[in-house]
Amino acid sequence: MSSRLTQFCFMVFLGLIGALGVASSAGAFFAGHGGGVGSASVGTLVPPSNVEAVFPSPNVRTVDVSWTAPTEAAGMVIQGYYVQSYVGATASPACGTSSTALITSVSCEDTDVPSNTYTYTVTVVFRSWTATSAPSGPVTVPASVLSSFTLYPSTPTPTAGSSFTVNITALDQYGNVDTNYTGAECLTFSGPSNSPNLAAPSYPDQASCASGSAVTFLNGVASGANAPTLTLYDAQTVSLVATDNPTGVDGATDLSILPGPVTSFGVANPGTQMVGVSFGDSITALDQYGNTVTAYTGTQTLEFSGPSDSPNLTAPIYPTSVTFDLGIGTVTDVTLFDAQTTTLTATQGPVTGTSTDFLVESGSATSYVILAPASATTGVPFPVAISTCDAYGNPATSYDGTADLVSSGGSITPVTVTLTNGSASFNATLSTAGDQTITGTDSNNSTITGVSGTIDVVSPSPSTYTVTYNQGAATSGTPPVDTHSPYD
Repeated sequence: MSSRLTQFCFMVFLGLIGALGVASSAGAFFAGHGGGVGSASVGTLVPPSNVEAVFPSPNVRTVDVSWTAPTEAAGMVIQGYYVQSYVGATASPACGTSSTALITSVSCEDTDVPSNTYTYTVTVVFRSWTATSAPSGPVTVPASVLSSFTLYPSTPTPTAGSSFTVNITALDQYGNVDTNYTGAECLTFSGPSNSPNLAAPSYPDQASCASGSAVTFLNGVASGANAPTLTLYDAQTVSLVATDNPTGVDGATDLSILPGPVTSFGVANPGTQMVGVSFGDSITALDQYGNTVTAYTGTQTLEFSGPSDSPNLTAPIYPTSVTFDLGIGTVTDVTLFDAQTTTLTATQGPVTGTSTDFLVESGSATSYVILAPASATTGVPFPVAISTCDAYGNPATSYDGTADLVSSGGSITPVTVTLTNGSASFNATLSTAGDQTITGTDSNNSTITGVSGTIDVVSPSPSTYTVTYNQGAATSGTPPVDTHSPYD
């Protein structure tokens, strides 16, 4: 019995010594002291302080929490912390922590936080003791609002004039689908231009919207039968933008609109040309909306038409083929011979195109054309017209010069005549009867010459004649005289 009592007292003594040692070493973490036989009086574990909770980014559902740790005593290390968020009096684990999942840092991020107003507490853990901080100030994670659209076209490369659909997803400021955006919504589509021939983009029906297009969303998504149908006509790379009318919130997607098949040629106006001088032009392969069909390439056989043969029947000269690159063909060696205002048409099967009017000017004068009547009377003036022509029979209207005149059968007046703008009109007189022609020759360039047709020149008839005849013996001995006109 004495032995057992002694053993018991010894164990009580050892327990007392151990308890006093713990109390001494933990003094920096506890407030207050106590003592007694067989036990140590322990105070309260000091909690973390200065707990702060902030919502740093308007586009991320994350709350940053930070705090100040209690001071550690020499040789003592706290086990860690866990964080809780509160909506009113309801607590939830935060920052991925719990009483069994501690962190040792003095800050954390609470992610994917639902929209609400929160306070946060931090609990420190040391061995079996815990101490919880005072709550932070309130922090609010804003409610979801429409922030953007994501557009998913059925094809990123639609063909001009062919319809396609665009699925649209409404997103909130956190990048999540805004499920509250539902029902018929008014959107405005923009970005694509009218086609070169002014065909305007076709967007969904606007009847139920004050402006824009009515698009039906289901829990933030317009897809399937609700996906808007669009038709664009301008071949281009462009951003298609969808904008919510009331808020101005928008979203965009890039499109590369391809031209349709070739339906016509755009023949450029080559400008003013001169007969007999070759020139070039360009031809553009176009779809029905006026877009350049860039896939139309290589050597193409085309037929040309429009300009006439020249007055001396020299026909136009055209190339037999045209080389196209990205829908644009370079035409070379076109030569025209008729001075005129004309057009140039290019044709390949059912595909054709015509330029606007352009002028083909005549060349330099190479000859005269002299027009005179078929008959004339010596000494009597008659009308004559003289004009200049180029090598292809076109009037050379740029000519100003003097022509020397000669008759093949005698003298002629005048002997010179001045031409202005390639022509002159005058009265000529021939002095000798008989068939003859008039020749004109440039006074300074003998290669410019011309001859009229044959003129039958006759002498004039007498206006009166005298007939003397015997009517018998006259008293005076003088025969009578009778005078007549040649027309009596």
